[in-house]
Amino acid sequence: MNGSDDWHGFWIGTQPALTLCLTYLEPSGRSEDEWHLFRAEAIAPGFEAHFDCASQLGEFEAFRSQVLSMYETLRGEAHFETTESNVSVDGTMDRFGHVFWAVTLRSPRSGEIWPELKFNINEDQTLLWNVAAKIEDLLEWLSERAETSRT
Repeated sequence: MNGSDDWHGFWIGTQPALTLCLTYLEPSGRSEDEWHLFRAEAIAPGFEAHFDCASQLGEFEAFRSQVLSMYETLRGEAHFETTESNVSVDGTMDRFGHVFWAVTLRSPRSGEIWPELKFNINEDQTLLWNVAAKIEDLLEWLSERAETSRT
């Protein structure tokens, strides 16, 4: 969320209130090209939670389209979930343009224990464009990077 050209990901919410930030780290090292590592962070005054998780890019493409549709039509909902269910985001919009995000983070830990954090973020529709644009930037950057590595 530092605004530099080397940061890729998206965030929901604004500081100093509660925010969710999903930051791209690197390819996951799995044999499939579509798997990548991300850092999930929830930040609020006095609190911070973060962990790394892997996901495929298809979830980001679908979420971007849903968020953009909400922005353009001023209605609807959007759902994002990483492939292994570590990050889940559900957004809905009321008739006044308020967007309600319900977020669940599940930290991947060994064994049967998966710590879970649930929280809500409330915004207005003007911030939807930024979410969709940041996801688009991430996907374009990864596509360009893949093209460069093939040549």
